[in-house]
Amino acid sequence: MLNIMRVAAQSWVMKGLLIFLAFTFAAFFGDYASVGPSRDAAVVVNGQEVSPMTLRREIEAQTRQLRERSGGMIPAQALESRARMIALRNTIERGLMLALANDLRLAISPDALQEHIANTPAFQVDGRFDPTQYKAALRSFGMTPKSYESSTLEALMLDQLQSALTTAIHTPDLLLDDLEALTLEKRQIALLTIDPDAMEPPSAPDDKSLEAFYKSHQAQYMTPVRVKLAYTLIDEHSVRDDITVTDDEIAAYYEENMPAFKTPETRHVRHILVKLDKENPNAEADASAKAQVLRERILAGESFETVAKESSEDITAQQGGDLGVIRRGMMVKAFDEAAFSLEQGAVSDVVVTPFGVHLIKVDAIVHESVKPLEKSRAEIREKLIADKAIEKVYQRSIDLEDRAATSDDLAAIAKDLNLRFKETDYLSMNDDKAEQIERQAKFVAAAFNTATGALSPVTEVDEGKFFILKVLDRKEPEPKPLADIRDEVSQAYMAQQNEQSATELLTGVKQALSEGKSWDEATANLPKGAHVTTPAPFLMTDLKSDVSAAARRAAFQTSLKSPLHAEIVRDAGKLNLVYLTKVLPVEEKDRLPEAQRTAMRRQLSAILGQEQYEDLLRDLHERAEVRVNEALMKQL
Repeated sequence: MLNIMRVAAQSWVMKGLLIFLAFTFAAFFGDYASVGPSRDAAVVVNGQEVSPMTLRREIEAQTRQLRERSGGMIPAQALESRARMIALRNTIERGLMLALANDLRLAISPDALQEHIANTPAFQVDGRFDPTQYKAALRSFGMTPKSYESSTLEALMLDQLQSALTTAIHTPDLLLDDLEALTLEKRQIALLTIDPDAMEPPSAPDDKSLEAFYKSHQAQYMTPVRVKLAYTLIDEHSVRDDITVTDDEIAAYYEENMPAFKTPETRHVRHILVKLDKENPNAEADASAKAQVLRERILAGESFETVAKESSEDITAQQGGDLGVIRRGMMVKAFDEAAFSLEQGAVSDVVVTPFGVHLIKVDAIVHESVKPLEKSRAEIREKLIADKAIEKVYQRSIDLEDRAATSDDLAAIAKDLNLRFKETDYLSMNDDKAEQIERQAKFVAAAFNTATGALSPVTEVDEGKFFILKVLDRKEPEPKPLADIRDEVSQAYMAQQNEQSATELLTGVKQALSEGKSWDEATANLPKGAHVTTPAPFLMTDLKSDVSAAARRAAFQTSLKSPLHAEIVRDAGKLNLVYLTKVLPVEEKDRLPEAQRTAMRRQLSAILGQEQYEDLLRDLHERAEVRVNEALMKQL
């Protein structure tokens, strides 16, 4: 029974982890009618029509998300196709769930809707709902309060429904017990490992064998996609020559930003610290008395540094109490006020702070100074040029967009706007010869997602740096000549031969075991590169074990009745056979505390709830009438 439940537990857990991915790519694309639902609807779900505009917005949203997640590395055609699939899936799922919500007569009260809107930060000012801010925020998204409240009501209802459907009604105790056993049970295995690279190397292939191997693995020996580009770049350097800064502007900036040209007063200080005894109710009075005695010694002629080394209870004692150079505000208030009220060379009275009782001496004072305008002129000029350059760059990027909308002659546009222009040689996605800008992710994405002969959008690659490019030519992957890569292909051929030999050896061991031979008999007389080990017992999640995660998983998928794991386990280039030798049952004293069992129950309940939700969606889809207007879909 335990083994039956173990298999069940593994099935539930793995299904819970994998089902969403599987469902994402398959659930809503198995069956739907492609005959047109109506001239104006893109999709019809159980009679409810979805407009082309709604689906188009969903496609655009999914396209943006996929582009951001992939860093722009997915080709434009593939990205668009994938975004359409996801958008269609989401649209159909939404329609199915809305139909179910209507059947169940779910509703969100007006008070709940208003509370949700009032608690949305985008609609608040100083933490409170603001009607003016609400309307302004909606206008920026092209929505009215009525349309926003309608869509929000729908979203809240769907959230409520999904929350209810993903809550598992019951998590069986037997399933929880078996999952706990999988977590706590230890197993021991015999492991036959073969390292193909350590085996006797096969003989080099003859020309016929190498040619056959090369052709059967053609996809591995293709040149990368390469593009030849023309592009222009707008940055601060490309506009600096057009910028002027007057003396009046420099003077005005100097006056407006005077604090930036001031150097505050600094003081080099030392101190002596007497700490407070927390157990002594008269600690402050006693520490102050001790500090006063030390002060009198200094005033009588002893060196402050010497007294600090002898008597200070701070870590600076060995440095004669030296705290270095300080500015106002660096120290606690009482210390700061005392230090900046002393004359140079003077010693303070007793100063009490949260750290204890101090004596302070000022060794040197550097008074506040102001850097004169003439010495600041070059610095200010550079700052003003940089500020104006950023504004100029953004304006120039708008000019570039306007010009690119009416012409694709990038060289002429660059010349007219006085911008840098370059034509590249053929570049691959990861080309070491490319310039820095040409290796940036946004540039690479534009280069390999723009059609040949077309211009990319004007794109900001860094703050204040824009580019636009044109794909002059594109070379698709083609086979590399065998003569150029003969050594590489030959090495791959021999590696495959070793892999085949290793697989045949392991298959032979499996055959011997199936014929009744013992593990020791089946693994006797192993060739070079193969060896048997018997690692220490381990938990399935034992990260400290010498056994790899793949081999541990295999060990927990077998039983003592069928100790050999059916599959060859591949791990870090090595091939393994896993043979279960011992199962150490969980002792009562090792059982999980109730708090951990509760957490495990919650996790298992979430998995069961998600599977419950996916099963319902599949059932709804099988019984639903879903029609997609293929003609409209192609236009979106």
